[in-house]
Amino acid sequence: MRPLYDKLLSHISKSNSRFHMPGHNGNNLFCVDNKLDLTELKDLDNLLSSSSCIYESEKYLAKAYSSNYSLMLTQGSTSAMQISMCYSINQGYEIVSIGEMHSSFYNSIRLFSGEMISFSSIEEFNLNRKNIKKKCAIFITSPNYFGQTKEVEKIQKDKEDILVLDAAHGAHFVYSKLLPQLPYENVDIFFVSFHKTMPAITGASALFTQDENIYLNLKYYRSMIHSTSPNYMTMASIDCARDDFEKNGELYYAKIKQVVDSYNGQIGGFNILNTDDFSRLVLQSDGVDANEILEQLHDKGIDIEMAYLDKLVLILTPYNIDKLNKLEKALEQTNKTKLEKKEFNKPLVKAKEIKSYKIDFVDLEKSLGYVCACEIGIYPPSIPVVHSYEIIEEESLKVLIANKDHLFGLVNGKVAVLK
Repeated sequence: MRPLYDKLLSHISKSNSRFHMPGHNGNNLFCVDNKLDLTELKDLDNLLSSSSCIYESEKYLAKAYSSNYSLMLTQGSTSAMQISMCYSINQGYEIVSIGEMHSSFYNSIRLFSGEMISFSSIEEFNLNRKNIKKKCAIFITSPNYFGQTKEVEKIQKDKEDILVLDAAHGAHFVYSKLLPQLPYENVDIFFVSFHKTMPAITGASALFTQDENIYLNLKYYRSMIHSTSPNYMTMASIDCARDDFEKNGELYYAKIKQVVDSYNGQIGGFNILNTDDFSRLVLQSDGVDANEILEQLHDKGIDIEMAYLDKLVLILTPYNIDKLNKLEKALEQTNKTKLEKKEFNKPLVKAKEIKSYKIDFVDLEKSLGYVCACEIGIYPPSIPVVHSYEIIEEESLKVLIANKDHLFGLVNGKVAVLK
């Protein structure tokens, strides 16, 4: 029996329009031949101590992102976050987050026994920086899952602070002047995931820095954290995607923008929300359960990146832009049901260290009043609704139960809680 393999074959036989990662959308890659699935042979370099062909590819990569140094990764931006966090904690930085963070940020803090301070906005951080006596490693996400960027250049950091930018969803930005231009010159460490928006194999990502000392440290921690069996096909796909987008990116995204603009703000009865990244198509029909729409689209052979409450999120690439007309017709034919529970706003909480505790597991519906042992939220975008060490309150629980089939952080459907 081959349950995963057979399910994959069954899925691709029905799905012919992909608006989700990975960014190749099911089209043949530059390096699909299994003959390229190799290992650290004499002439093929070693990712964890790159010095020849991998190192040369990393130099081209750094140049593409206006950076001095880059480090290829084949385990996604989660490994980039872990390497960045390990470096920051071991260098004695106070860990600071600004705004919503991916679950990998919180998991990395726990993994390396760190603590953090959270701020809801750049403005709040700037007002309070003087009250933090230690040097800070400031983590921030831009762009987010909905194609919105933050004004990272407005962060007022002290001389000894470092700024770590999670730009996982912005790998394609540097290849077109029509897309947002992130201020990499103001950032000490940043990372991107190529597979989200570009024709690269899942797991394709990279870390960047301008500083040689930081680079040497990151390379050292990569050798500790990254698998000793990196996928050469994944690395090769980074190489090829970067080369192709350097040559053709401006044309690719000019066409994508032209097509999106032709819909005049609405497609299939759904409003196109304004985003900083026009290739991140966010659709909304107020009060409509987007997960129900996602299911109906799937039945019609159309798969999208995400349904989040009343929003649909699609990733547009050179390989699926010609299928938007099919999506439009399918959306017009969907039955719209009312959303049970809309999003709510709540302040971010500070994760406090608890030195002695035991973990127990309870059913989600019975978790009211318990202290959560990890982050739980809607997947994707993997932004927590409940944080670790936070008491599960009624409003939070209602949102989780309403999205029970789309959560991350549960263990076999149960909530890990502290006793």
